[in-house]
Amino acid sequence: MVRLVGKIITSFFIFVFIWLAGLIWFVAKMPEKENLFHANAGAIIVLTGGSGRVEHGIELLLEGKAEKLFVSGANREVSYEDIFRLTPKNSRDKIKKLAGKKIILGNNAENTIGNAEETRQWLASQKYKSILLVTSHYHM
Repeated sequence: MVRLVGKIITSFFIFVFIWLAGLIWFVAKMPEKENLFHANAGAIIVLTGGSGRVEHGIELLLEGKAEKLFVSGANREVSYEDIFRLTPKNSRDKIKKLAGKKIILGNNAENTIGNAEETRQWLASQKYKSILLVTSHYHM
């Protein structure tokens, strides 16, 4: 019995060590700065939850990098007026014309898996072949 308990404890510590080593490797491999490569695509997908994501998606749309911007996981209380406030003042009129036509708010996702499902459903209805994904490294 003592041998079995010893093996279980040893196995637990080996597992924890391997898990911690993997976590340290993962953190060490994270890019320190944002990827600034932006090709053109059919749609821009923004997964909500982090600061600056929606603003970056709006920038890409204004730069003409895609036809539409889909914001996945927007709170049901978020309106297009809230989106306009995130837009630089000199671009607000242009963004207001795009709301509802080229900027779509998805509000069914509550987590990362929900973002994936909501985005999949929207993309299936749109038939885009390529996207630009605006998210955080931990989603990837």
